[in-house]
Amino acid sequence: MQAIIWGLFICLTIIQAGYWLLFALVRTKSHSPKKPELPGISVIICAHDQEQNIRELVPLLLSQDHPNFEIIVVEDRCNDGTFDYLLAETAKQSKLKMVQVRSKPDYLPGKKYALTLGIKAAVHDLVLLTEPDCRPGSNSWVTSIAESFDTQTEIVIGVAPFLSSKSFLNIFLRFENTLSSISYCTWAKIGLPFMGLGRNLAYRKQLFLENKGFNKHLASLTGDDKLFVNQHASSFNTNVAEDPRSIMYSHALNDLNDFITQKKAAIASARQFRFKHQLILIPFYLSYALWLPAITLTLFFIFSWWVISVVCLRWLLMILTISRFKKTYQISYPLAWVPVQDVLYSTMCLALLPAGLFTSKLVWKI
Repeated sequence: MQAIIWGLFICLTIIQAGYWLLFALVRTKSHSPKKPELPGISVIICAHDQEQNIRELVPLLLSQDHPNFEIIVVEDRCNDGTFDYLLAETAKQSKLKMVQVRSKPDYLPGKKYALTLGIKAAVHDLVLLTEPDCRPGSNSWVTSIAESFDTQTEIVIGVAPFLSSKSFLNIFLRFENTLSSISYCTWAKIGLPFMGLGRNLAYRKQLFLENKGFNKHLASLTGDDKLFVNQHASSFNTNVAEDPRSIMYSHALNDLNDFITQKKAAIASARQFRFKHQLILIPFYLSYALWLPAITLTLFFIFSWWVISVVCLRWLLMILTISRFKKTYQISYPLAWVPVQDVLYSTMCLALLPAGLFTSKLVWKI
């Protein structure tokens, strides 16, 4: 029995150490110099009953310093005052456009249909996606994303940290979001981009149209960001925006049940990732899920200061990696909370992985 426990602990330690060493050692690229001529870019937001958020976001987008951009808000069957606000603002702001969705085909998820209409309406080849509850970290957000494109770039992946509050749930969600961001940014930088977030994601309209948009995963309610990137991103056509100006903040969920539903949907969506991406992700999350039970069993049956030292070294490596990520993007996170959040994250993985992997029906708000 003790040999099995030792073997499990050592195996999981090696896997976790390998991943965290990779995250720690892959270096941030130096920022590209400002380009004398920036390409035109279309910012697209889909809004479904998000009047207050749209009222707050649109002025921030209009104040962006990019010399040639437009803002397209897709008013998706709203029951609030979104349409009236946009109708008045588009009459005053030439950069602001509205695309209205009155109804949608039954076979299409609402978000994907609305986004497709927005992209088709875009004047520019570069389209930059975000969501109503997001807030740009600077007035150079659009410029920074545009600077991340070169002649061969078709997809730019941005980072979208959560705005901070003092709630314990907020601290945990920021930890979870940071781990996810470190993971997808690291793999993209070494040539294996597997996802992006629709809160801060850009790609070429031509890429979208040539691949018939979301046609390959219409049956999935989610995936307008992760699955699209997973299917079309490569080591040659994808960049990671690493300028601190490129971040897009968003509000974290304030309800635990909503978060659980969201994570189950994310795990279920990941089942459609390409096989090579599943090969690099499954060992990490499976070992994370088993990490806490393995430590508990090991200390219960074979108490050893060596085991405690390994745990502490792993936490130190995590703290150093998260600290560097914070410095790169100039965002905040209380590093003293890392050990506590790590334990909770392991528990979450253990609880939600089975549910997400075997979930067949998802309910989405839009």
